[in-house]
Amino acid sequence: MRSFLKALLSAAEKAALIARACRKEKDLFKLLIEEKVGDDKNAKFTVDFKTLADVLIQETIRHDLSLQYPGLAENIKGEESNMFTNTLNETIKVKVGDTEQETSALLYKVLDRNQVAADLLSKQVHFDTSQLSDDVQADLKQVPDSNFNVDGLGIWIDPIDSTNNYITGCSQVSRAVIGDQEIVSKGLQVVTVLIGVYDRHTGEPVIGIVHQPFAEHNEETNSWRGQVYWGVNYQGERYHSSSLKSCSPKESGPTNFEDTHRIIVSSTEPPSLTDKLKDKFVLLLWEVIVLSGAGYKLLCVARGWAKYYITERASTYRWDSCAPHAILRSLGGGCLNYSQRGNKTEVNYDKPNDGVVAGIAQWSNAGGLLAYQSQTDLDTILTHLDG
Repeated sequence: MRSFLKALLSAAEKAALIARACRKEKDLFKLLIEEKVGDDKNAKFTVDFKTLADVLIQETIRHDLSLQYPGLAENIKGEESNMFTNTLNETIKVKVGDTEQETSALLYKVLDRNQVAADLLSKQVHFDTSQLSDDVQADLKQVPDSNFNVDGLGIWIDPIDSTNNYITGCSQVSRAVIGDQEIVSKGLQVVTVLIGVYDRHTGEPVIGIVHQPFAEHNEETNSWRGQVYWGVNYQGERYHSSSLKSCSPKESGPTNFEDTHRIIVSSTEPPSLTDKLKDKFVLLLWEVIVLSGAGYKLLCVARGWAKYYITERASTYRWDSCAPHAILRSLGGGCLNYSQRGNKTEVNYDKPNDGVVAGIAQWSNAGGLLAYQSQTDLDTILTHLDG
């Protein structure tokens, strides 16, 4: 299992490198954006975009994992189509070549014959990220280094979750402060790379990797540092990264963070849900906060920065929730179908929605989501929601 987890973490690290490289140069970045249309479009956005970074990261993860685990290849699924239309209106199938030169030649066509940009991105795609940081390697020692059969597993990839924030790059900080960190409501910090592994027989999420490529900004060097989180809940064994334990709440305003129940809702959620939650929990002194980025919101629950994330709409997808759901399960929490919360029905990842045969809607979390930290927390909120 350890070797497989290391391969997933290496893929996530490379994804973060590509995300930062694509975002660094403004002139280059303008070449990388394409509007989604038709069945590929997310219904919650008036205008929905994908970037070459999305497509390239997804295909790089697929390429790297398939090389090491060929049996996984046909069971690696992602949010994005691998077709990209450049500013010259040429539609090109994006794939990773066997060599840096082959990948550069393809990217040269995608990037409007910009050789410098093609070489830069190709270098990141073929960069060796197998040597993980000391902290990550130390964490991996808790996981057994035994033979691990990947047959029967599938993978959901969201190469860049919260693409709109990735494009705009603005930031806005909410008032909650945790240690040296702050919960941000939008901006590059909410962007995540999500790699979720699920059991194709049961549909349960079993391994999750969430990488924040833009976790911390260095003003002096104008550069970003990433942060990775992972969790395993497989056949009765649970492991998770020490980064999930490093949240050290401190005083923020009139209440102590640790003692406060926080519910996260989406910035695209209709006011009806937000107002309903505020009215219901105001007397309990629970807070309702609005954040962007599905992966980031779920990560905030896993990190203990909020106890719950709720959406009642079909605005998230299996690729959004699979990775953080696995992490939550490794910590004793979980992620329910909100409309079926009374039955404590967990989100399932192996089957499309009934009655939907095409487009991304077949993989939406159609009943909404209720993510929670622990079984005790789940019982508490169900009592208040439905009692």
